[in-house]
Amino acid sequence: MTEDVQPKKNKTAWVAAAAVAVMAAVGAGGWWYWQQQQAEQLLEVADTQAVPAAALVKKPVFLPLNKFVMSVPGKERLHYLMLEITLMSYDRQQIELIQEFKPLVQNAVVSAVSQKGYDELVAKEAMSTLELELRDGIRGVMNEMAGANGIEKVLITKMVIQ
Repeated sequence: MTEDVQPKKNKTAWVAAAAVAVMAAVGAGGWWYWQQQQAEQLLEVADTQAVPAAALVKKPVFLPLNKFVMSVPGKERLHYLMLEITLMSYDRQQIELIQEFKPLVQNAVVSAVSQKGYDELVAKEAMSTLELELRDGIRGVMNEMAGANGIEKVLITKMVIQ
C-alpha cells in the first residue's frame, strides 16, 4: 500500500510544480506586456510634445529671400552686413501670398535691420532675437496688406558682418 501512495504524492508534486511554473510564466508575460505599453505611451507623449501640431499635419514650405547687403553703424566706423533669410510656413498659400507682397516684405526686413547697431548684431543672442523681430515685422506687414500672417519662422541662413 505504501507503494501506491508514493506515486500519487510524486505525481501531485509534479502537477503543483507545473502549475506554479505556468503561473509564473503568465505573470512574467503580463508584466512584460504592461511595460511595453507604458513605454509606448511615454514615447507618444514625448513625440507629440516635441513636434508642433501643424508639423504633424503638413510639411513646412520655405521661401528664401534675396540677399540683403547694408551698412550698419558701429562705434568708430560703418560695418557691412550681408544677410540671407528664409521664411517658413506650413501653408503653401501663405508663401504664395508673401511672394505677391515680396517688395513690402523685403522693406520690412531692411527697416528692422537698419535700426540695429553693430554691437546689437554681434551680441550672443542676436540671431534668435533678430529672427523673432523679423518674423513679427513681416507678420505685421502681411496682416496689414492681406489680412494674413501665416509665416511660422524667419530663419537666418547666412549672416556676415565686417
